[in-house]
Amino acid sequence: MDQYQPKSAPRVGKACTRMGHVAIWSAKYLPIALMFLLAASVHFMRWQAREIDTPSRYARIQAQNHALAVQLAGLNRTLDHLSASFVEARDVATEARDLVGIHQGVVEIDLDPEPGSNAHPAWENPYHRALQRSGSRVDATLKQARELRISFEEMVAHMEREADEWACIPSTRPLEGGRLTSHYGRRRDPFTGLLAWHRGLDLSAPTGTPILASAEGRVIRAGYYRGYGRLVEMDHGNGLQTRYAHASRLAVKVGQWVKRGEIIGYVGSSGRTSAPHLHFEVHLLGEPVNPEPYILPDLLVAE
Repeated sequence: MDQYQPKSAPRVGKACTRMGHVAIWSAKYLPIALMFLLAASVHFMRWQAREIDTPSRYARIQAQNHALAVQLAGLNRTLDHLSASFVEARDVATEARDLVGIHQGVVEIDLDPEPGSNAHPAWENPYHRALQRSGSRVDATLKQARELRISFEEMVAHMEREADEWACIPSTRPLEGGRLTSHYGRRRDPFTGLLAWHRGLDLSAPTGTPILASAEGRVIRAGYYRGYGRLVEMDHGNGLQTRYAHASRLAVKVGQWVKRGEIIGYVGSSGRTSAPHLHFEVHLLGEPVNPEPYILPDLLVAE
């Protein structure tokens, strides 16, 4: 057995040497080869996926564009109706402003265009341009809404400023019911039979009928005054005063602030009178004037 051992040793050494070279080559180049193969596989799979997905993606984009076009068309119709409504409201606001004494037209707000809004590159999506146009219409409609809001806010503020003055103008009848039995102006005196100047209106009503303030103001006289009998006189500011005469009893005192429509006394026949009634006068700048243009004449029934 010993004679064969020297002959086998070189073969084993050569085999080991070849295996060592293969191991070294594999360790050095095999990872690079595997990475190259993996990259090629990934690239191939992406190409395949893109080729498969492109038609479906195009179909989805087309469907989305169509849905967008339908929505834009609906939005434009809504904006048309809304804009027309704002035009009508603007006309109403203009008339209302004239009625309350604001003769200036509805305020206008400048709508500054966005820089470059009219420039559209050739590559731009037409749906994008349509969306931009709808956005501009939305801005214009919001502008109309803001103009109307400002206009009505101005009217409300103006009316609030004028409310105090309006409340102090005699404009409601001093009795609920009652008949107009004597006008303002020249008439025949019921006691003397001679022509005399009547300084107010006589409203016939049963004794005890509430007398109502024709306007808001302060009581400056409340008591018995010669031919007036029991009298309430009120100062409403701006040179306006009212007098309520021949009351059976009074319900206010001097210095008291009275609201329009508040009870200030009750109908009677005190003073120079022949029957229960209310004598009502309006004075402007210290002079008696016809009360009929102040109170509502359509509610007065002449006898």
